[in-house]
Amino acid sequence: MEIIEDKPNPINLECFQKLQICFVAYGLHHTAALARGGNVFIFGEGMYGQLGHIKKKVLELPGVVTQIACGRFEP
Repeated sequence: MEIIEDKPNPINLECFQKLQICFVAYGLHHTAALARGGNVFIFGEGMYGQLGHIKKKVLELPGVVTQIACGRFEP
């Protein structure tokens, strides 16, 4: 697993180079990436244990995903 420290500007992540990412959406503390073919990958802060890692493929989405969006949640 590749751990990335906070960066003020976008960087190229090696773990995404072969995935053919075509769209990226971001929320307040998380990001989703859509790859050609419809696979969705998520990563981010994960203060509730749901993320906090790099590149988790979302397996629970039925069919082929064509669009993604992220929102903002502040408890």
